[in-house]
Formats: sequence, C-alpha cells, structure tokens
Amino acid sequence: MPRGVKKEHLPTKTCVVCHRPYTWRKKWEKVWDEVTTCSKSCNAKRRTLAQQAKRNRSNDTAESHPDSDILNTSVPEPHQSNDTDALLMELYNETDRIEDSRRDDRDESDTAKDLAKAARKAAKKKAKAERRDQRQGRADPSYGRKECTQCHQSVDLLIRCVVDASGDWEMVCGRCWKNVSGGVVDGDADHPHYRYGGLWKNRARK
Repeated sequence: MPRGVKKEHLPTKTCVVCHRPYTWRKKWEKVWDEVTTCSKSCNAKRRTLAQQAKRNRSNDTAESHPDSDILNTSVPEPHQSNDTDALLMELYNETDRIEDSRRDDRDESDTAKDLAKAARKAAKKKAKAERRDQRQGRADPSYGRKECTQCHQSVDLLIRCVVDASGDWEMVCGRCWKNVSGGVVDGDADHPHYRYGGLWKNRARK
C-alpha cells in the first residue's frame, strides 16, 4: 500500500477488457503505470484480441498486394476466417460466463461470511451488555441460571449426579435431588443407580 494512503483511498483504474474498476495491489507496486487489466483472465483475453487484430491486419495487407505470391499464400480462405472469428467469439462468451459465475459465487460467499460475522458481533455485544448490567446490579435475576434436567426449572444451584441405569450424568435441582437420591448424599438402597458428581453454582449471581 502506498505510504500515507488509506485503504479506501487507493488509486483505481478501469480494466480495458471487462471495463470494471480495480484497485491498486501490492504486487503491482513497481509496474502500476503499466497495468491495464484487472486479472490474468482479462490479460489473456487482451493478448488474444491483440493477436487477432494483428492477424487481421496481416490479412488486409496481403489482400492489398495481389501480385505477391508470398503474401497471397498467407491469406486464409474467407470461410476459415469466419470460422475462427466464431470460435473466438464463443470462447470469449464462455470465458465471460465462467468469470461471472465465479464472481457470483464469491459474492455469495462474502455475503454469508458477513452475516456470520454480524451474528458473532451481535452475540458478543449482548454478552458484554449482560455482564455490564450484572456488575451494576441491573441484570435479570435469572441471568446465568441453568435448567434442572428433571423439572426444567432454572435455578442457581444444581447437583451433578447419575440417577438411572444409563449412567448418564444429569444436573438436578435440590428439590429433585431428594427424589433421585432419597435425600442421602451417597444414595440409599432404594436408589442403587444414584451417584454423586459435584455441585454447580451460578457464579454470575452476586
């Protein structure tokens, strides 16, 4: 990037092939004045068009000197020239179609990335606002709570334990804990599958 120039103020040019604007790039730093196309594809098109123009000029020169056998031998048949022009035109159209398709794909990808970025940014702002409200004592009383897997009530304290033969750990509130453990820390004979695994406390609550 040129020194002292912001990204949005970088110099721009218009591509001589696709006529779309393009911006200065680091790789063009030493040859920016010589750059006329925006991409390798357009550069290839420019070369092909230049070769075709040169070939047409050669044909015109040969036709203007009918007495020269050498020049006459280099003049293609009219139908061959027309076929070549048609093939070149078809090639240009196909290349344009591919470039447009790729550009559309890039635009869709950029849009999806922008939406995902905006969603992440909004989530961060929301979490930051909730933490600020919590520090200032203006937060929702239910902030930071988790649901009991038995009664689905949001509480500030949960007990981690196994309650059945599946062996899956569950987080239960104090009221449900009495039902799944019999009110005994290590369980009782009526609850053989019960196993204690610790406590969870809502640390967001002061």
